[in-house]
Amino acid sequence: MRERMGTAAALPYLAPALVVVGLVVLLPLVATVGLSFTDAARGSAGHFAGLAQYAKLAGDAGFWRALVFTTLFAVGTVAVEVALGLAVAGALVPAFRGRGWVRVLLLLPWALPTVVAGRIWEWLFHYQYGVFNLLLAGAFGEGARVDWLGSIPTVYFSLGIADIWKTTPYVIILALAALLTLDAEVMAAARLDGARGGFIVRKVVLPLIAPALLIVAAFRLVDAFRVFDLIYVLTGGGPGGSTVSVSLYAYQQLFAVGDFAYAAAVATASFAIFLLLALAYVVVYQRSRAFRGGVL
Repeated sequence: MRERMGTAAALPYLAPALVVVGLVVLLPLVATVGLSFTDAARGSAGHFAGLAQYAKLAGDAGFWRALVFTTLFAVGTVAVEVALGLAVAGALVPAFRGRGWVRVLLLLPWALPTVVAGRIWEWLFHYQYGVFNLLLAGAFGEGARVDWLGSIPTVYFSLGIADIWKTTPYVIILALAALLTLDAEVMAAARLDGARGGFIVRKVVLPLIAPALLIVAAFRLVDAFRVFDLIYVLTGGGPGGSTVSVSLYAYQQLFAVGDFAYAAAVATASFAIFLLLALAYVVVYQRSRAFRGGVL
């Protein structure tokens, strides 16, 4: 009863924020979903077409290839970012001279706009003038140059490196915050019981910060599934459409093809898929918490 009264009392204060969220998020979402049920295209207002766009989507190999690439890209980069971010955060916990400056410098890639970061890596990966190829050519001859962004599988490696460099600082900061909140008495008790090194990390530290890491991974997965600007700048979806993400595919349908209704269907379907994945993640997260708490 008290919780309900508290919620009712808070509603007037939440109302302005809810209105803004409704206008900024829900209104465009509803408009996009509605557009996906028409046949609107460039030069045509469109009419109601039912599930025609979704039937087309089901048989569109380009969409499914983009979905597979986006999923693999998101899962692969986030896994590396979480592991690397946790390792770096662990190294930043002990006090050392210049630790504050190191933390500030680590934030710089995250602070850069993604387009700027993409241009930096585009220059580094450039076949003729890029730093990497100049070093390779200088050390091993001109034949050692690598077409980082124009061939498979190096393009996947290059995109992964650029994304990991850009977003790992986000994981580092949140993982460091989780590590700094660990109870010193728990750690001291573990050492007093004879636990050392890797055992403490596996059996004490990781279980304690697991909820925070799961939340960090969830946020990063959602963000990685929406990847657009980094790929648009570095490869434009090439070579041969091998790096087209779902967001980039919707963009191509909207601006290059001019099929507004189909672009809306792509966006709606991808949103629904990602929402289901997020809900599945929440269920797994809740069950893991219950298991750790001895409920299961």
